[in-house]
Amino acid sequence: MLALGLNVRLDPTLLNLDLRNIGTQVTINGRVYRQFCTQGTNPDGTLIPGDFRTLTIAQSVIDALLDPSIVGAGNVGKGSGLLSLANRALAGMPTANAGISDINAAVDAINSGFDKRRIPVNCLGLSLNQNGTLNWMYLVAANTDRAIHFGWGDQLYAFRP
Repeated sequence: MLALGLNVRLDPTLLNLDLRNIGTQVTINGRVYRQFCTQGTNPDGTLIPGDFRTLTIAQSVIDALLDPSIVGAGNVGKGSGLLSLANRALAGMPTANAGISDINAAVDAINSGFDKRRIPVNCLGLSLNQNGTLNWMYLVAANTDRAIHFGWGDQLYAFRP
């Protein structure tokens, strides 16, 4: 959780990252999560092809971030609220229904999801199956450039015939 505190100092935009509606809702093993994707970028800001990450945040954490009595009125739904929630968990203070392991996993998702200039991107219709691995997925681009994208584990690959 300390890493998030350091990362927001290196990238202050993470403090205002809107987590209220990040990604899409998915259910894994009967639990509800928000799934979102990020992609790596080069130093010049261009996207790194195939460098995708699919991450999740437990809905219980998102719900706690919406409670101003837990995260503070100015932090509702933001990255700063996640930092506040993590600090509360460490201090043994109430965190609504969000458990410390879910809060820690959310912090890890933000740390790894936005590390080294990563940016949020559309998940391209990817979804996690019940055991948490990516489903196979095929996408034909709207133009004549056809690409097959598929996932295995936590990796996304692209093939252009």
